[in-house]
Amino acid sequence: MLISLIAANIKRATCSLLWSWEFEDERMLQEGDIEIALDFCDNPVLLLRTTRVEIVSFEKISREFAAAEGEGDLSLEFWRAEHWKFFDRECQRIGRQPVASMPLVCETFDLMADLG
Repeated sequence: MLISLIAANIKRATCSLLWSWEFEDERMLQEGDIEIALDFCDNPVLLLRTTRVEIVSFEKISREFAAAEGEGDLSLEFWRAEHWKFFDRECQRIGRQPVASMPLVCETFDLMADLG
């Protein structure tokens, strides 16, 4: 589903929990990074370029960013409800408690190529 939203240029952004990056000790995304998106069978399907990375607290996510995520009805209200559930599960996985001020890594990207 998300792959089709990206391919249709509806989904142009995504976010993740900064605490997860720290927990996994992974390198943070940077502008200009190139990523290959994989389907459920691990086949490369899209080539993406990161155009912006910003740390924003959950409570400060804008309506524009929520819409750029391209999911549901594109509203901030939908984004908050669905992402709270997701980040609650992620916080449990890494031994943290979800709070409105939790830092999110907000990435905006461009579709460079459809590899499918």
